Amino acid sequence: ALQPDARLIAERLQAGATLLAQHRALSEALSPLWPDAVIDASQQGLLWLQQRYELLEKLTPPWSNDVKGDLRTGLQLLDDIAVATQALSVRYEEEVDQLNVTQLRQEWIQSEKSLWPFSWFRKRKLHKRLLTMVTGDGKPDIARDIELLFKIRTLRSTIAKLKISPVAEGIWRGLQTKPAFVHCALNFQQSLTATRNGQPWRDIGFEPIADGRCGEYLARELTKLRTLRALDAKLQKLDYLSLATDGLWGGLETQPEALEAALRFIAMLRDIRQSGMPSGDHSLVTRGACGPTLKEDFQRLRQRAELEHRLHDYDDLRNITGGIWNVLSTRIEDIELAREFQTALMEAIS
Repeated sequence: ALQPDARLIAERLQAGATLLAQHRALSEALSPLWPDAVIDASQQGLLWLQQRYELLEKLTPPWSNDVKGDLRTGLQLLDDIAVATQALSVRYEEEVDQLNVTQLRQEWIQSEKSLWPFSWFRKRKLHKRLLTMVTGDGKPDIARDIELLFKIRTLRSTIAKLKISPVAEGIWRGLQTKPAFVHCALNFQQSLTATRNGQPWRDIGFEPIADGRCGEYLARELTKLRTLRALDAKLQKLDYLSLATDGLWGGLETQPEALEAALRFIAMLRDIRQSGMPSGDHSLVTRGACGPTLKEDFQRLRQRAELEHRLHDYDDLRNITGGIWNVLSTRIEDIELAREFQTALMEAIS
């Protein structure tokens, strides 16, 4: 004989099957999981972005306009010395630097004002003094050279009084400064500024910096810039991730927090693809910061979790139906066959 509650059991089985069909539809509607290659590349890209951020933070600021202005002033003074030295009528030995050129100039001025023959004797004396310091051939132009030597001495004195910022240590060395190194360092400041502003820069002519001839400080900064350039080249090769991540990868414009949140959500989704409730904080996903696709997936998971909670009300059917009802593993076809059998049986009895 048919159990008195057979009709009720059949109705509950049908209701459970309806919930189960909704549950499976929600699971099937979930977006495809990101391929492992996309996940690995995204994680690597995030690592490179973090390294890039840390390097940018460690970059020292470019020199101020005051520092660059002082260096250019020093370069001009060195250039003036070179021009004046080149203009001397003859070459002089290094001992000429020991002369009191201020006194020498005063004596020449006095000789110009003296009457003959005193002027001739005074000039002849000065001529002899300088002639002993001439190296090589040539006849010195005493009047011209005394003025030039005085100018050179004045320029050197001005250089000695220059107060160059310590940031130029290793580059500015007073009279021993190599102008080519200063120009190189000044050009490098433009590259530093460009890098900090996200603009391209040309790695040309920085060999003196790379090999330490401009000081350890600039050598370290150049290494940072070259490392940043290498990272940027690697990051450019990940442009294909933009489409694969629903736009979450945007190269240097990537929002790391959003991409990291998406990766966490996808890892969780992989574990509960067919069943289970979402766990962890996925607030960025729910707000849509990780794109509409993942936001919709989370909504489906939440709806599916509610269905799983409702399906627990049918747990007693497992024993009652002899295993036809097996919660999420139930075969809906078996329920349909059981329903048809019950209908036929009831018709036979009636």
